[in-house]
Amino acid sequence: MMKLTKGQSAIEYLTTYGWAILILAIVLAAIVELGLFNPAQFTNQECVLPADFSCPYYSLDSNGNMLLGVIQNLQYPINVTRVGCSTNSTPKTYNAIDNPATSNQVYMPIGSSYNFTLTCYQGSGTNIGSPVVQNPGTVFQGSVIINYTDDLTGFPHSDTGKVVLKVT
Repeated sequence: MMKLTKGQSAIEYLTTYGWAILILAIVLAAIVELGLFNPAQFTNQECVLPADFSCPYYSLDSNGNMLLGVIQNLQYPINVTRVGCSTNSTPKTYNAIDNPATSNQVYMPIGSSYNFTLTCYQGSGTNIGSPVVQNPGTVFQGSVIINYTDDLTGFPHSDTGKVVLKVT
């Protein structure tokens, strides 16, 4: 009779803790499935340009194509000559990341906005690689470069900003 009690006690012990472990595993699987362990879930998206520009709209698809809405807040009209994007936070050579589709000048009067379509590339300077390819939901962090000329003086300028966003 003594052996039966120990055996019964062991089975009850295993059954009780087995159910607890099973419930814990189900809850953990549900949390993982909901994406609560994904750091991209908690990333603040931001587009920070110098004070003379703002970017109220920005998005990046999984093939590296970015849509960037830019508002120019300068005290004079400008001609945007190039807009680019790279994964490096301080690109050295802007011309290496030019997107031919956006290299034509865009006239922007004071306070105007324009939606640029560009491609974000990996690397910077002369080490520009292929377009950024990331899975949807992952986080992209890089730089946006705006080259423009002052419409009054004709002087060229270059401003660099930072973007952090989820890939769509």
